[in-house]
Amino acid sequence: MLKVDYGYCKEKKEIFPSSCVEDCRVCSNYIFKPDIDNYEQGIEWLQDYSSVLNQRINEVHLVMKEQ
Repeated sequence: MLKVDYGYCKEKKEIFPSSCVEDCRVCSNYIFKPDIDNYEQGIEWLQDYSSVLNQRINEVHLVMKEQ
């Protein structure tokens, strides 16, 4: 397993990072497992992306309603 932001990646070393998506948080190969001293930062990192996704969903929903 490869060490990445706040966790690990299960992708094969031979194709990492060429197979990566834009963000580890949405990848099925990502395992969230931060060091104990970085746990709170890791949670904030996940929550931040959750807020970004929520905003995108709201924008798409608004466009769909307008159509």
